[in-house]
Amino acid sequence: MKSSVSIFLDFSRWSAAFLVVLGHAAHFLAAGFDREQDMSIAVGVAYFAISLGHAAVMVFFVISGYLVGGITCNRWMKSGPDVIEYAISRFSRIYTVLVPALIVGYALDAAGMHWLDGHGLYSNVGAYPIGSLDAVEVRLSPLVFIGNLLMMQTVHVTSLGSNGPLWSLAYEWWYYVVFCLALMGALYRGRARIAAVVLLGALAIILPSAMFLWMVIWLLGTATFFLCKSGRLRPHPALAAAIFLATLVSTYQLEALQVIDHTRTTSFLLDLAVAASYCLLLLSVARDDFRFPMERFHRWAAGFSYSMYLFHFPAMLLLVALGNEYAGLPLLTPFSPTVWLRVGLLVAMVYVLGYGFSMLTERYTDEIRRSLRKGVRSFAISRVQGGPEPD
Repeated sequence: MKSSVSIFLDFSRWSAAFLVVLGHAAHFLAAGFDREQDMSIAVGVAYFAISLGHAAVMVFFVISGYLVGGITCNRWMKSGPDVIEYAISRFSRIYTVLVPALIVGYALDAAGMHWLDGHGLYSNVGAYPIGSLDAVEVRLSPLVFIGNLLMMQTVHVTSLGSNGPLWSLAYEWWYYVVFCLALMGALYRGRARIAAVVLLGALAIILPSAMFLWMVIWLLGTATFFLCKSGRLRPHPALAAAIFLATLVSTYQLEALQVIDHTRTTSFLLDLAVAASYCLLLLSVARDDFRFPMERFHRWAAGFSYSMYLFHFPAMLLLVALGNEYAGLPLLTPFSPTVWLRVGLLVAMVYVLGYGFSMLTERYTDEIRRSLRKGVRSFAISRVQGGPEPD
């Protein structure tokens, strides 16, 4: 992979995570678009900035399809399938952070419900039209915890507690599984191919149809990997950036002004437009003359973006509840410099906590991956050397 593409992907990962965190912080503290009195240009730009969280998730899907789908497909076509290595890599990447995030999120939500629910932030969310926030008390149980551990959120259970952003992780996990099974069906022969096809059929029945529809965006990232590799399409970065920005503005206006009905088809088409324009931007940075500044910072910031995504919402809700309960922190107030200051402070506090969380989790991904490889290798050797016991 070209250095310019790698750095740009790191920049995209951390900036997408930041936009998600910023949007959620603003949704807690700033009034909704329909409740705003002063619709100046500055306020309009502010609402545009905090609306980009969902588009950022589409960027995550494209990046995942590019890195996981594209690189895996390319490697398997050259060297043959390696399902065990694929499973180890995906499991270590996801679960090194997910398991602690579920435990910590459960604890934070339970503490908030018990001590900080005087104004109903955890139980009476109808009074707070805050994006991604649902009634925590009905989503916090051992059954929901296990369901999220098994990636069943959005399939058979809700996301755990307040952590609504977990919906996208379930999508991504099952994209890994479906993609692996599809490659196995294409590259294997005999019983392995039959088993892969049967499992794919079972998943087609179990998983929601929307999940497969949005997988088109993930596969778009995979296709972009091979387009980058081929060198056939290299738009100028300035042109690609202009198209990407125009797409973001257009989709924002269509949604904010309620020009279209919010059906599944229209939502998908809007998301697809954002994803396609980002793919064009990704292709543009593969040019030989492209240089991306601040390489070390982008790699550092991207290094804990996954932890931030999984950790931030329960922590943010607890901080807001603390401020609201004991300091009278106002919620959902019109945009002003004071509101922006509060949003900035909330984001900063969540990032400090999230970085600390990543130092105990995501930092050890490679170490856990190596341990899993060693364990699988030792198990395989013991099976070969031991053989069946004689009668």
